[in-house]
Amino acid sequence: MSQYGKVTATLPGQTGNNTHPSVELPPDFEQSILNFVVEAIGATPTVTYKWQVSFDGPEVSDANSLWFDAQYTVPLDTAETFVATTRVRTTVSSDPLSPYLGAKVKSIPRKIRLVTTANTNVTYRGEALGRDQD
Repeated sequence: MSQYGKVTATLPGQTGNNTHPSVELPPDFEQSILNFVVEAIGATPTVTYKWQVSFDGPEVSDANSLWFDAQYTVPLDTAETFVATTRVRTTVSSDPLSPYLGAKVKSIPRKIRLVTTANTNVTYRGEALGRDQD
């Protein structure tokens, strides 16, 4: 029977521009949703973010891992177009993305990390939601 789980990519209450440390994805974690949550904003808020994935194991340091910008489907894109562009958020909201994490090639990343830039007055967190394989 499948179970749904969550992997915390960052602790709540993050601020600033960061390349967060990686978190390991469970080996049977599939159909993931990468969720960027803006928890609070101040005056003139903006933050740019992207998710990165690596197929290197957790025994390989982040500095020595090969990182790729995660491709995802644009929400409500019926053509299933995959892109790897940064996203911008300016309001308190959740931005769940359906990433292309090996769906067609069966290559599931071993770890993920969140990268934020151009952060002005935004507090956020990141998480991965997924389903364990049957």
